[in-house]
Amino acid sequence: QLITANFIVDQNQQVNLTFDVAYSRYNSTYSDTLAVYFSEDCGFTKELIYVKGGELLATAADFASDRWVPASEEWRTETVFDLPLNHTGDLSIIFENRGRYGQPIYLDNLGLAYSIGNEDVDETKLSIYPTPAVQIVQVEIQSNNQILPFKVLDLTGRIVQQGIFSSGSNQLNVENLIPGVFVLEINDNGNSISRKIIKQ
Repeated sequence: QLITANFIVDQNQQVNLTFDVAYSRYNSTYSDTLAVYFSEDCGFTKELIYVKGGELLATAADFASDRWVPASEEWRTETVFDLPLNHTGDLSIIFENRGRYGQPIYLDNLGLAYSIGNEDVDETKLSIYPTPAVQIVQVEIQSNNQILPFKVLDLTGRIVQQGIFSSGSNQLNVENLIPGVFVLEINDNGNSISRKIIKQ
């Protein structure tokens, strides 16, 4: 695990997490999963906000010859919008490598972006409700792009649902998912935007 120093945040601000990641699987048998959490009590409790593994996490082809080191073009920026803060105060980010004897996971350029109210600092605006949900999750997206591929991942990083959203109002049917925590990942012109979904 990698735990950041504490950031001071305001519950009334929208806080978005961004980070760069680079990863290559060793092969299809030996690969890894990256999970990201946030904590408001120095890591005593934590809440999952991102999970991705194997070929979904990979930014380069498999590499089994030696220890893989990424080239400059083998990085990807990930964004987790609107962390669900519970109070004003300390916030730390926890990165967890759920290793399966694969290659290293590289991280860089961790950042928190702040905005007041609903004015995102990012071009894409995303709202998801209700969560927890029993059957339908409403997904509201404001983007310059009309074709927005999405994936729903379980906590192991396995894809359990995928499809296409468009800018505007969308519905995600989660009726057939087992109760638990999932991550919705939306691809907007190469930028990955992730949000947590809870299925009751």
